[in-house]
Amino acid sequence: GVWTGELLAYAVTPTGIAPTPSWNAASLLPAANLRNIFSMTPGGTKIEFTWSQLDSTQQTQLTSPAVLDYLRGNQSQEQNHGGSFRNREGRLGDIVDSSPAYVKATDTLFVGANDGMLHAFDASTGVERFAYVPLGAYPYLKQLSDPNYGHRYFVDGEIAVSDPTKTGGHAYLVATLGRGGKGLFGLDVTNPGSFQKTDVLWDRTVDAGDLDMGFILGKPVIAKVDGLGWRVITGNGVNSSNERAVLYIIDPATGAIDAKIDTGAGSSTQSNGLSSPAVYDVDGDGDMDVAYAGDQLGNLWKFDLTNRSLALSGQPLFVAKNGSGQRQPISGPPLAIKNTKAGDPHFGKTFVFFGTGRYLTNADPNDKSVQSWYGLIDEGSPIGGRSQLRQRTIGMATTQSGKLVRTFSKASANDMAGKQGWYADLLTNNVAEGERMIGTQTFLQAIKPVLMASSRIPEGDTCTPGGRGYLNAIDPFTGANLDFIFFDVNDDGVFNTADQRSGDSIASIDLRVGMPTDPMCIGNQCFVTGSTGNLGRVRINLGSTFKGRVSWREIIID
Repeated sequence: GVWTGELLAYAVTPTGIAPTPSWNAASLLPAANLRNIFSMTPGGTKIEFTWSQLDSTQQTQLTSPAVLDYLRGNQSQEQNHGGSFRNREGRLGDIVDSSPAYVKATDTLFVGANDGMLHAFDASTGVERFAYVPLGAYPYLKQLSDPNYGHRYFVDGEIAVSDPTKTGGHAYLVATLGRGGKGLFGLDVTNPGSFQKTDVLWDRTVDAGDLDMGFILGKPVIAKVDGLGWRVITGNGVNSSNERAVLYIIDPATGAIDAKIDTGAGSSTQSNGLSSPAVYDVDGDGDMDVAYAGDQLGNLWKFDLTNRSLALSGQPLFVAKNGSGQRQPISGPPLAIKNTKAGDPHFGKTFVFFGTGRYLTNADPNDKSVQSWYGLIDEGSPIGGRSQLRQRTIGMATTQSGKLVRTFSKASANDMAGKQGWYADLLTNNVAEGERMIGTQTFLQAIKPVLMASSRIPEGDTCTPGGRGYLNAIDPFTGANLDFIFFDVNDDGVFNTADQRSGDSIASIDLRVGMPTDPMCIGNQCFVTGSTGNLGRVRINLGSTFKGRVSWREIIID
């Protein structure tokens, strides 16, 4: 197959997205012999990605210098040029699940691709600054040159970069392989324009002795941990050898594991794994005291970071089950925030938001079991079940201004009193279509607080683009429909009754991009990309003029 990718930059204008890209990184890759590509040997030696610097094991895995040259981007040995290697339309691999991470201080964009590399690009020009080949990619790299190559994932995971003003003058990048393999790696990207092999820090993508490490599909968190300083906090991911849900705390400079907190949940007969965490500063001193994370068995765990242990005497804060008693997997990271809504009966309390569902195996798209959206109140003890939560419902989907839209049920006065949170089953027209939430939760301060999340309704399989979904926005502290107009449904720049349905604010909008990604809000516009490869946009009602990014998903330094 062809299996090449593109990374495009578009300018954002007051009326949306510029019609043509500012640059396409795929067409700007330097010549193969001029690229700055680095790696590491299994013994820990930091190297440039050249044949002479590989160790004997790596040379055996690649089989020849010609394969290495092909991976660097040399196309002279492709079949179109009389050689035996797979033809490529472009030299940048496909980018699937790795979301680009932008660092403003150095104007650099980082992204993983299924060509076996993490790439760093100059965000102004689109020219590659450097690339890194992680250890976990080596056993499969030769497949990329095979004319019969189908597809596999390589560097397909999420990326986190620390703020050097907080982390001792160093910008630590931590990335996972996602579906490409187990584990994660660390680089020092303080000066990406002059990156050298000495800036390769550590690589835990080949660690056969760690039976708890799995495929980490979410984004690691870099945060200041009480008693340890700045650390990487991550779930262990799925398909570890031990099949349990485990939280890791790792030194970003060395890769040393400070702690592994094992929930004990999961076994060879009950496959489990911990998803990405949210961290929370309980006492406001800048150190993260607790973390929340969900697992594939529907457990929402609370971790005591100060003591590096499970909170709540080892019990989950909540076990997500639908109305039929089926456990609901938690794939995306939660979001923990304090309720600052004056007059609310739960003012000052900690809320934890998350959605349920999975999109991992070939069987998952056809799973129609009911998934849900939750907002829990952490009052220091486990929540017994759904009966402790206020139920919200989703109205019928109708077409408005050419888009499918929905509303959520309204809150009545004080109907959250005595409740420990809320939930809404993801049903369209009261039918289970397989809708699920597997991404992040976004909190936005508009006229009033807003909680946003994308939901997906798959069609086909995990490798076939398709499906549809909604961008959803509700009141975070009630789970109910917003009581003000939020989405500019007809895109006329005015928020009025034309953007309502029967007098109610629209809570869900299908932007016609297939299954939507997590939203990115810039000024009064929110953008999503989708499984069709298209970009969707909707104006939002902030109530006043804002500039720059107005939403956030983690209470830490990006």
